[in-house]
Parts: sequence; structure tokens; C-alpha cells
Amino acid sequence: MSFLLIFLVFLVLGVFSQTFTKTQHGIEAEGRTALEFRAAWFELKADLLELSLGIGGKSRREEAGIELARTDSLFRGLQDSRVLTALGTISAFRARPGRGVETVETGPTQAELLAEWDSLAGLARLALEGDQAQTLDYYRVLSLEATRFETDIERRLGLIDRSAASVMASLTVVNRFIFVAMFALLGLSLWSASLRMRERAGRRRLRDLMTATLEGQEAERKRLALELHDTVAQDLAAASMYVSRLPEDPEGHRKAITSRIQGAIRQLRDLSWQMRPPALERYGFLEAAAQLCRDLGESSGLAIDFLAPPGGLARLGEAEALSLYRILQEALANVVRHASARRATVRFEASEGRLRMRIEDDGRGFDPDEPSPGPGHQGIPGMKERALMLGGSLEVVSRPGTKTIVLLEMPYARA
Repeated sequence: MSFLLIFLVFLVLGVFSQTFTKTQHGIEAEGRTALEFRAAWFELKADLLELSLGIGGKSRREEAGIELARTDSLFRGLQDSRVLTALGTISAFRARPGRGVETVETGPTQAELLAEWDSLAGLARLALEGDQAQTLDYYRVLSLEATRFETDIERRLGLIDRSAASVMASLTVVNRFIFVAMFALLGLSLWSASLRMRERAGRRRLRDLMTATLEGQEAERKRLALELHDTVAQDLAAASMYVSRLPEDPEGHRKAITSRIQGAIRQLRDLSWQMRPPALERYGFLEAAAQLCRDLGESSGLAIDFLAPPGGLARLGEAEALSLYRILQEALANVVRHASARRATVRFEASEGRLRMRIEDDGRGFDPDEPSPGPGHQGIPGMKERALMLGGSLEVVSRPGTKTIVLLEMPYARA
């Protein structure tokens, strides 16, 4: 719908532009006609003067006749001027002192001025048709009667010049406005299309993230269920069996029961730590991140170097700390599961209002631009979405056969 509206506005502006351009060309033509009439009229008078003085001969009379016909044609073209037609007769307002009203002094109408021109043109023809003496007499009469005509016609030609200049300036402004409006509409349409594309991409990313989150939650539930079944439930089942046999060997079975219950407690603590590390609330993000690196290194055999910023970190908000912790947890889990790495380095830097986390491993690398295998493999997109929610960005630099670097940068204000 918006594209149709923009198209219609473009069409209307195009029609306006074409109309204004035609008007501009018409007024320019009237201005040229006014200039040509001035030149032709004075050229005709000069020819008649030379003929009255005996200068020139038959050829000069023929040239003057052609000039008279041209001048007559130009004048009649001026009579149809759209400027003069629109403005009507030339009027000058003259205020009379002592009276509360103004009177109007009106010049000759276009019909009256045409009649004057016909009279002058008739005198010019008579001058061209007679001998030298007749030419001189008719030229004198023409010169006397042309004074008022020239005054009136100059007023009209001046009006055409001023009106043409004013209209031309207005048309220039209008044309500029039309071009600016067209470019603005073009930019608006492109911006609107880009905005819709970004919105669709954002909705698609959000949908993928929600899908990945739900699938991740379901996978985590399954993992927790297996952990509880294979560890805690087995230990409790064994403890129950030893309880039933307690009378047979009280001392031995008591130790077995104690061992099984303690194992179940440890497993429950480990699962609780994985679901929400208590160290985040108790000690802060840096200590929780360092403990994550130590525990993961011990359980996987991966050597992890943890490098904290020299001045430490201000305590992060609960949501920020948890999101940053999950990004680190996911990145290190990817190293353990996929990279076949022997060593990894986790480095934090805080400066100039930015917090940077760099995770680097010496594994086999991969192509970050390859599409993920499926909805269940949304580790990197999930990390990027978490970084966006933190107001930052996350970049993965890698290629097959080389190390992988995960770079996160986010706003950070030291308290």
C-alpha cells in the first residue's frame, strides 16, 4: 500500500514538473519575443530615417519592407502574451492628498494599443511606397505619433520582463522543491523497505532464538533427568537396598548407605551449580567465571588460562552477569565438544566504557559462515543474541585448520 501511495505521489509530482516546465518555456519565449520586437522596431525606424535622407535605394526599401512585416508579426504575438492577458491593462494608482480614496489612472487597452500600432504601421508602409520627399514627410509624422506608443509599449514590455523574471524565479524554486521531494520520497521508500527487511530479519532471529531456547531447555531437562536417574536415583536405590539388609551387617551397610547418600548429595550440588551458579551471587562474575574454567578444565582435561583485568571488574547486574556467564559457558562447551583443543585462553579487558571478553583455543577450527546443521545447533546464534541483549556484539573468527577466537564487546561502566 505504501509503495502505491509513493508511486501516485511521484506521478503527481511528475505531472506538476512537466506543466511548470512548459510554462517556463512559454514565458522564456515571450521574453525573447519582447527583445526581438524592440530590436526590430528601432531597426525599422533607422531604415526609414536613412531612406528619408536619401541613403540607400530600392534594395534598402525592400529590406525595410521585410523588417516592417517582421515587426508587425512580433507585435501581434505580444498582444497574445499570457502575462499581459493575465494582468490586463497597465494601471497606476495615484493617491490624491486630502481625499480618503484612490483613483486609478489607466493606460490604453490592448485593443487601443493595437489600433495605434496599425496606424503607425500604415504610416511606415506609406513612407516605403512614396518617393524620398514623401518618405521624409511620413517619417516625421511617424516619429511624432510614435512617442506615446513607444512609452506605452515599453511599459508593457517592462511588465513582461519583470513578470517573467518573477515567474521564472518561482518556477525554479518549485522545480527544486519537486526534485527534493522526489528524492526524499525515494529515500523514504528505500528506508521503509530496509526497515521492513530488518523487522522481518529481527522477527526471524527472535523466532530462531526462541526455538533454540525451547529446544535447549528440553535438552537440558532430558540431561538433568538422565543425570538424576543415573546418579542420584541409582545411589538412593542402592542406599534403600542396604537399608533393607541393615540387620545382616549393620556396620558395613551403614558405611555403604552413608557413601551412597553423600554421592547423591554431591550430584545434586553439581546439578544445582550448573542450573544457577551460586558463586555468581556470592562472589561476583569474575570468581564464578574463574571457577567455571577450573571445573571444566579438571573434568575435560583442557588446559584453560584465565586472565582477569588488572583492576578487576565492578559488580555486574544480575541479568548481565548471568548472560555473560552463559556465553562463556557455551563458548567453552563448544571448545570441549568440537574443537579437539589442548589449550584455551579466557581474557577480560575493561577500558573506555567497554568490557571485552576474548576466548581463544588451539583447536581445529571451522567455517563460521556455514549454516548450522539444524535447529538443535544454535550455540553461536544464541551467544550473539545474548550479546545483543547486553547492548554489545559477538564475533567468531575461525577457519578450518586454525584456532578459533570468540570476541565479545559490551558497554561497561565502572562504579
